This record gives sequence, structure tokens and C-alpha cells, in this order.
Amino acid sequence: MTPPWSPCGLAVDLLRSCYSTDMAFYSGDLTQTCKVHWYFVEEGTPFLDFYHAFGSGNWADQTQDWPGVGEVLGAARPWRDGSTVGDAPGLVECGTLDQWQNGQPEPPATPVPVDALGTPICCGQTFTGFGTAGTFKGASAEPFVIQTITTACTPAPLPVSMVARFSASGGCECLDGVEVPVAWDPTFSHWGGSFTACSAPESNVNFACDGETFVCAMGTETLGGCETLIGYAVSGTYGADPELTATLSVIGCCTGTVIVTLTRT
Repeated sequence: MTPPWSPCGLAVDLLRSCYSTDMAFYSGDLTQTCKVHWYFVEEGTPFLDFYHAFGSGNWADQTQDWPGVGEVLGAARPWRDGSTVGDAPGLVECGTLDQWQNGQPEPPATPVPVDALGTPICCGQTFTGFGTAGTFKGASAEPFVIQTITTACTPAPLPVSMVARFSASGGCECLDGVEVPVAWDPTFSHWGGSFTACSAPESNVNFACDGETFVCAMGTETLGGCETLIGYAVSGTYGADPELTATLSVIGCCTGTVIVTLTRT
């Protein structure tokens, strides 16, 4: 029940110490809650620059009647050490002003896409402003600009968030139709994501620049699954709406050839 809006690493409130608790995001049924973890951000991180309903209950004026969306009155609030949760970039929030101030009636019909660390994929989108000081940057989902990454291998920048789709036959049908959200990981300098398929409890797929060649690779850290796949050079179109294709020879959980297509959506 992860909500389709997020601070994406921006500062949300002021706290002396951090804790975990439950929050209600869906106004139509306040019993549907999500666990949230407060953590400290780096000094100088920008704050959300608008009123919202999802601050800390530490500052609530009324503790006898705490209505609506936001932290759940009376929920457990165990202390935590304030260490960072996820890999949100701390650049700009995602979601609409109405979502931030009122929540939304029901959870989304389909799960919110997240990366391998649980950060919503929408945190890879930078919403444009509308030219007025104090105007909420995400007041409308359109227009928006996708943050991009440029590597030595790509003739044009690529979005930080994309989707890898598998097409397979001839022994690896268990991978056919698998879709994996992938996001730019600055630690490893690749687009990566994890998924479950075939006999592997957890596998990963990544696209990376290896010198002057853009390659795709897939594997798993769990023995007994798809232990090794051979990556080949990626070909296709680049730019705001890329479509890149890689062919992989599989060794491990199945034997055969899979085609991986990387697109913006």
C-alpha cells in the first residue's frame, strides 16, 4: 500500500531524534496504514516548500483528537538511529499538492513501482515549475522532465528510471514476459533492478557502460538460480524515449537465449 507520492529524500520536518510509526495515506479508509521511518538528511537538504499533512506528530497541538491522514494517533513510535532509508536523491518530491495535503481516497489499483531499495521510481522524475514563487512544483503530473544520465557509451542522455522487459523461448520461457523497473545506481554506475523468476529466489538485471560498450548483464547472488548470464552489446535508439535491446545467453536456472528491451515505460 505504498502511496504514489513521496518526499524523495527532501526534508519533511524538524526532529531531535527519529522513530518509526504508522501513517494513514488513504482518506477513504484510515485503517489502511503504512509503516514510515523518520531519518536525518544531510545539512542543507531542501525542505518541502508547501503545507502538507504528513509531518511528525511531535508538533501536534491536539493530541486528544488527531483526525484525517498522516501519523496515526496512538500508534507505537519506537526510536530508531536516524540512518538513511532507501536511495532517494533529495532533489524534488513526487506527487500532487492534493495528495500531499489530503491524501487520496483509496490505494492505487496497482502497486507503486519501487527500486531495489524500496524508493518509488517516481523519485526519478523532476517536475517543472510554473513560474510563480511558492507554486508547488508537482501541482500537475504534466508537464514533467525526466532526469537523465549521460555516459561515454550513449550518444544521448538516458532517463534515470526505465523498465527492462524480457522475451524468451527455447528453454527459458520462465523469463518470458518478466518486467523489471530499473533505476540509475550511482554507486555502481549502472541502471539496475531486482526480480524473482525461474528457480532463482532473487535475480538482478543491469545495463552499464563498460569502457566504450553499453552492455546488459543479469545474475543472482543466490546459488542454485540463474548464476551467470553473458552480456552482449546493447543496440537501439536513444534520447527521451529510448528503446534499447540486448541479447543474453543464459547459464544456470534455464538454458537458452533471452532478449531484454529497455524502455522509458
